[in-house]
Amino acid sequence: MKCPSCYADYSSEEPRCPYCGAENPRYRKKIRREKAWETQYQQKKERVVAASRLRIAKRVLNGLILGCVLIFLACLAVSVYFEMREDTRREEGQEAYVERLEQWYQDGQYTRCYALLLEETLYGSAYDKYEEAGELAYRLGAYRRDLEDLRYWLRREAEDPEAVVLEPEAGEAGAGTGTEAGEEPDLVDSNLTSLLRSANMVLEQYERLDSQDPAFWAFAEEAAAEVSTGLQLYLGMDSEAVKALRQAEYSEDYEALTPAVRKVVEENGAE
Repeated sequence: MKCPSCYADYSSEEPRCPYCGAENPRYRKKIRREKAWETQYQQKKERVVAASRLRIAKRVLNGLILGCVLIFLACLAVSVYFEMREDTRREEGQEAYVERLEQWYQDGQYTRCYALLLEETLYGSAYDKYEEAGELAYRLGAYRRDLEDLRYWLRREAEDPEAVVLEPEAGEAGAGTGTEAGEEPDLVDSNLTSLLRSANMVLEQYERLDSQDPAFWAFAEEAAAEVSTGLQLYLGMDSEAVKALRQAEYSEDYEALTPAVRKVVEENGAE
């Protein structure tokens, strides 16, 4: 190019004229264009880098989400598998238990049914009838034991009244036996209260039975009749006393009923 000052020829890449030192106007424009290109390049580069980072972040996030979903599905599949296997084992075990319980049920061994239900913690609709029958038989057995205990202590009291007096612990005289504070409770009253409770439980269980099995119903009616007969025969309880006993179901106030029944027992000399 020609220098606009001295008209000498020199390269346009020179920032100044090598002869007179005048500034090269083309060089200044070139520098401005290069700076503009550099700025545009840096801006574009930053945008590309930012977009790349965003894409990477999205991919990582999508990968994490996909991984979590896969892990969840895997855990769910494992859980379903083990649950299905447990259900299968439970059904197989239930069939074995039901077969054994049904055999005892048909043989009238209702107490054995109840013992197995409690021992193995079996529950559910498949065991309802065995639980119902077993519970009634268990309560009848408790009533019979309480009746034998009461008869025993009534005989002991007739022989020696002092032999049936309990030794109350400090501050507990008369507690739970229907006696006045400060009096010594006795085993007759204690066993009488237990008998009233167990008799009431048999009658209450009998009234809410829903079994349709004739053989079991025959047993249930015999159980209820045995309890009612025992209350009348051994305790001299009339219909009003039995009615009061039924009311005790709601309040469980057997101790309040005990003195009245005890008086009837003493008057009738029942054993």
